[in-house]
Amino acid sequence: MGGEGSMQAMNTIIRNNRNYLRKKRMFKRERKVNVISDNKKLKFKKLSNSEIEKYKIELRLKFRKEENLRVICFTLFVLIISSIFLYGVYLEYQKDEERTAQNKLYQLKINRKKYLYLIEDGDKWLLKRHYKNAAFQYKKALELFPEDSVTKIKLLEIKGAY
Repeated sequence: MGGEGSMQAMNTIIRNNRNYLRKKRMFKRERKVNVISDNKKLKFKKLSNSEIEKYKIELRLKFRKEENLRVICFTLFVLIISSIFLYGVYLEYQKDEERTAQNKLYQLKINRKKYLYLIEDGDKWLLKRHYKNAAFQYKKALELFPEDSVTKIKLLEIKGAY
């Protein structure tokens, strides 16, 4: 027959678990200490007014300490959560600034290419002596880079040539 080893292990486990359980007589002993019983009626120890006041004060202090601990824990929890939230907002703001800077750089590159094209086209029109077309291209170039002095000088030359 098989299974004797597993049956023995099961019996050992049950025996060990029984040893961990409290004995019934311990419960009866504790009960006698806490409550005086008489025919299934509970009788509690009588306390004097000074003892009652002393216990009230102790309980109030205990509850105040517990409430203070709860408030401190809640405050710390809120601080930690708000710090994490604000850090996330900060990271998102940084990413947004990075994207904005990249967009500006990209836009500057595009505008630079357009500017160079408009200047070259204006120069071609100027060589052909089509002053109105050249002035139009230079004005468009000035819209992209209004502080450019070379384009302003070229426009003044065109006005002098009329």
